[in-house]
Amino acid sequence: MTNDFLGAWRVSEYVYNPDGAFVGVVHQHRRLERLANGNLQVWQFCEPCDFDHPMAKRVGEYVFDLRVEGRVRRYLGPDVIGVGLSWGEGALTGSGFWPRFGYSFTSFSIQTGAGRQVTGGKFFEAGAMMANIIGVAEVESSEVESRGWPRFEGPSWPGEVSMLWRGTVTVVSGEGTVVAEHAAERRYDRSGWEDAHDADAVRLQENSGAFRAFSKNMQGLARRYGWMLEGELFNECGACLTWMELLSGAQLTGLRRWQQDGVITRVEVLRLTPI
Repeated sequence: MTNDFLGAWRVSEYVYNPDGAFVGVVHQHRRLERLANGNLQVWQFCEPCDFDHPMAKRVGEYVFDLRVEGRVRRYLGPDVIGVGLSWGEGALTGSGFWPRFGYSFTSFSIQTGAGRQVTGGKFFEAGAMMANIIGVAEVESSEVESRGWPRFEGPSWPGEVSMLWRGTVTVVSGEGTVVAEHAAERRYDRSGWEDAHDADAVRLQENSGAFRAFSKNMQGLARRYGWMLEGELFNECGACLTWMELLSGAQLTGLRRWQQDGVITRVEVLRLTPI
C-alpha cells in the first residue's frame, strides 16, 4: 500500500440499483493507519442514510486489518475479509465478503490527484447484484470540511465537457508489473469515442436501458451508473475486455482489464483531462 491511500478521508458513495437507477448517497469517514506489526487498519464510519435500501443498513463503525504482501493486500477482518491487488501506482481492485453486513463485494480505488481518489464497486447476495456504487474521496482538511462532502456534479458524458481529452495510460501485466506508461488521446462524438493510443474506436447504441457496444473486432454491452460507464466486449477468439470509466469534474479515470481464455493478460489505468 502506497502512502497515497493512508490518512483520514471524507467519502461520498453514490448508490445505484442494478438497472442503473439512482438510490441515494452514503457519507463515510474513512481512516487508514499503519499498525505496530506492519499491517494496516482500515476504519470506516458510515452516517445514517435517508433512503430505503439495503445499503442504508451499513451504518456506524466498521473495522478491518490489512496485510500487504507485495502487490497483494490480505483483508483480515473482522468486518471485511478477502483480497486486493494493486495495478501500478495508485490503483487497486478488491473482492471479498462483509460478514457483519452480509454481502460479498468487488471494489476499485484509483488516485486522481494529491489527496483525491475515485472509488466504488458492487455488492452481491449469493451472486445477485444488490447495488453498484461510485464514490469520490478527499483527504480530511479544514478546506474540505468547509466545502462540505465531496460530490459528483456536472455532465455525465465526457463528450459534453470536451470532444478531445489527453493524458496517460499505464499498462500493467496480469502479474502486476508496470510494463509501459505512455501518452493517451481520446476524441468523442455523439455515439462513442476513438482512442489514438490504441488505434481503436468504441461505438455505443441504445438498447433497452443499456447500450450495445462495438469496437473494431469486439462487441458486447455497457450500462451507465451516473457518472460511470462500464461494460464488456468479447470476440470469437476468447478475448474479453472489461472496462469502467468514471468522470469526476475535469478528470476521466478508467480501468480496462483484458482477458484471454478467462485469464487476465493486462490491465490499463487511464487518466485523462479535457483539452
